[in-house]
Amino acid sequence: ESLASKDGGSLTSSNFNSNSKVSHKGGGKKDGGGGDISVGEGNKNVSLDPLYAAQVFEKFVLDIIMMYPDWYSIPWKEAKIVAMRKEALPYCAATRIAAMVRGRRQRRKYTFFIHFIIVFQATVRQRQSNKRTQSYIRILMEDWIFRQRYHAATRAQCLVRRYLKRCWYWRIMEKIKAQEVLVQKARRFRVKKIRQAQKKFILYKEAVRVNGVFCLIKMLKLDTRHYSRDNGVMLEVYTPYDQKKYQFPIEEVDLRKYMQLALEVDVLSVGDLIDIRNLKKVVSTRIIAYKAASKFASQNVVFSKHALGQRGEQRFTRGKKISGELFVCKVFETGDDVTIQLYHRYSCKVFNCSVSNLEVRSWVMDDNLTAAASANAVAIAKGLSAAERGQIELEAQKEPLILRPENKRTLQEWLLDQLVVDTRNGQFKVVFRRQLQKSRKLEMIIKIQSIFRKALTRRIVIEKLDALMLKVRVSPTDPTIYYLNKKTGASSWEKPKLLGVYDIPTEPYRQWTEVTYLFDGVLYRHYVNPHTGKYTTYTPDQAASKIQSLSRNFLLRPIRMPMAQFVKAGTIYKTAKAMYEKNKKKLAAVINYAIVSHVVDLDEKLAKTLYGEAVDLSEANPLVTRAYAFYMIGTCEAPIALNRERASTLFKDAARKDETNSRFDIAYYIYRFACLRNPYDHRTLLNLAVVQCMLYNENYNAEKLLRRALAISPFDDRVIEIWKFLKERFPDRQLLYNPMSRVNLVKMDKNGKKRVVHGRPVSEHNSWAGWLFVDDDEFGVSKKFRRHASYWYNPADGAEQQDPPDFKQQWVIRKQRSLYQDQADGLQQFYDPLTSEYFQYHELTDTYS
Repeated sequence: ESLASKDGGSLTSSNFNSNSKVSHKGGGKKDGGGGDISVGEGNKNVSLDPLYAAQVFEKFVLDIIMMYPDWYSIPWKEAKIVAMRKEALPYCAATRIAAMVRGRRQRRKYTFFIHFIIVFQATVRQRQSNKRTQSYIRILMEDWIFRQRYHAATRAQCLVRRYLKRCWYWRIMEKIKAQEVLVQKARRFRVKKIRQAQKKFILYKEAVRVNGVFCLIKMLKLDTRHYSRDNGVMLEVYTPYDQKKYQFPIEEVDLRKYMQLALEVDVLSVGDLIDIRNLKKVVSTRIIAYKAASKFASQNVVFSKHALGQRGEQRFTRGKKISGELFVCKVFETGDDVTIQLYHRYSCKVFNCSVSNLEVRSWVMDDNLTAAASANAVAIAKGLSAAERGQIELEAQKEPLILRPENKRTLQEWLLDQLVVDTRNGQFKVVFRRQLQKSRKLEMIIKIQSIFRKALTRRIVIEKLDALMLKVRVSPTDPTIYYLNKKTGASSWEKPKLLGVYDIPTEPYRQWTEVTYLFDGVLYRHYVNPHTGKYTTYTPDQAASKIQSLSRNFLLRPIRMPMAQFVKAGTIYKTAKAMYEKNKKKLAAVINYAIVSHVVDLDEKLAKTLYGEAVDLSEANPLVTRAYAFYMIGTCEAPIALNRERASTLFKDAARKDETNSRFDIAYYIYRFACLRNPYDHRTLLNLAVVQCMLYNENYNAEKLLRRALAISPFDDRVIEIWKFLKERFPDRQLLYNPMSRVNLVKMDKNGKKRVVHGRPVSEHNSWAGWLFVDDDEFGVSKKFRRHASYWYNPADGAEQQDPPDFKQQWVIRKQRSLYQDQADGLQQFYDPLTSEYFQYHELTDTYS
């Protein structure tokens, strides 16, 4: 075997010489105390070490035998193969282990780098995608805005076209309707004229039943000439049963006679002759209809021409005393009814009483049943048996003998006995007793029903009248009442009769109530105050709108401006910032943006910076100097006196270069525009007041604006300072709101002047509603907090807390516990007894001081 050295190399001759040793069997001697014995010294008993022998043999082979090409090629090749096979497995294992180790390291590195590469790529792609998405969104937004504008424009065009088309259609339809109205009017007029020509001579038409026969009656003028004065009539009767038409001509003389008898009058006018009611009465008393005797026979209608209007055949005549009055009675009979004509000898009047055969029969049967009931009661009183009483009831059920045909004369005599004189309501007429009883019964029923309905509807009537009528006083000082109808506008000193003894429950109230009335076909509407009696034509909305309009006009009067100036100022306001960002070195852009920031946006910090840039660009420009001077005066920055002197100097310089103030006109538009845009901010009002007062000498408007700023913010320091600065220019020189807190205004914050209250060193402020701030409780007075703690303290109730209190709520509590003292200049003064301090309350702005 070939041996390897420690470093992995093969053994050489030098290695062999330095490392080879000889060992002796049996403990051979050593030269010089252990020196090596060289080979070939003639010692036969020398034994070689196998390792040594192997090394020697290897050297021999490598140095001698292997030096010959013919000998070493084959073994060298085999040795190499053997060595390679022997070293292949460890080397392969080591290589694989190294590869696995390197693979794992590289995989970790790869995973690490690929993760961050993916994250980086994702971030880049996300940013690119966001940028691309934003561009798409911007493009889509522009496209959406275009579509919206296009849609709105198309919609507006559509509406305009539709409106124009409708207007055109309306005009065309109006013309067509006007023409159609004219045509229809002409047609209706023609048809009306034809119908009038046809109906001109028809006096009346009706459908009635006469003696059980249904008839259609029509009465016409006998002479159809329009200029004729003949009042004769033609009576036409049509019977639908047999479809026959009967005509009865009546001359004027006969008609007048018949009507006098029917109406029981002596004289008739022409109007009475053609009165429909009178004609109907004549027809009802004269016409007679006979039924057909069989189904093959025909009906017959006749018109009675008897002198006294008798109907049918006369049966007999007899004198009769009825209710103490003497009458001559004549009985006439037709097929279905009986008529009795009575002549009164004292008044010479003729009365007619008619009754149908059916009614007569029912009257007789009722009398028979009444008589049977009386007989039955008598039988019961006499104690008759049930059989006898039954016999009486059977007799009562039979037809009375008086109704038999052979007893007709007796029946007519019985009818004469039924006549009575009716003298109710101052009248005098003859009727049948049953008719009188029925009339009295009906009259009593109607009376009872009317009383009952009145009782039921009295409450409803009062409610209806209360809703319909108003009680109105003549004046606030005069309690006299009159009644007013809200629907018709009619008024009366007397209450409605439907109220009777009652009255309208609602008394005059203060609310305005609507009242309508019709005059000359036009419906008018006005309003009344029942309590004061005043009237007006304004509706509540109109009155409120009127008051609001007057109030707005009054409030806008000091700050109103023409439309052209407003548009110009608004354009500058919209474009000022963009123009400044576009060119920050341009004086016009800088000063415009400075004025807009100062006056409109109220950003005074930015305005100060911009004014500085404008002064750097052009210090001598009158617009810049004036605007900056107004800024120094309007902001009241410290030191106020020095700033006002500088502003005065700037005003003088600007006045020398611009005596007419023409260069400040556009800026003045912006000042007024700011007030119109924000009229409830005291700063815009102060800015405009300063400009009007100091530049244009409009002291009247400036005073109004200052007083309005005072009303909005009565406790603002800037308002007070500007008022003090400008009050000498005003005529009255008096402050509208001048509370005591303004005169001696002491501001104390947490770091200000301190005083000791209840053993605590505290800081106070007039806006803290009586609360105090303890910055350092050095004496340890508090029972709630530790020593040297900071907290809020209320000396009124001893409350202590760490957080700042709600001062608005605390002011309300303080106001409720305080005593009201007085009110002056719009300020209410109160005294707090727990803290012994005075404070003031401004009700308009809900502020305290």
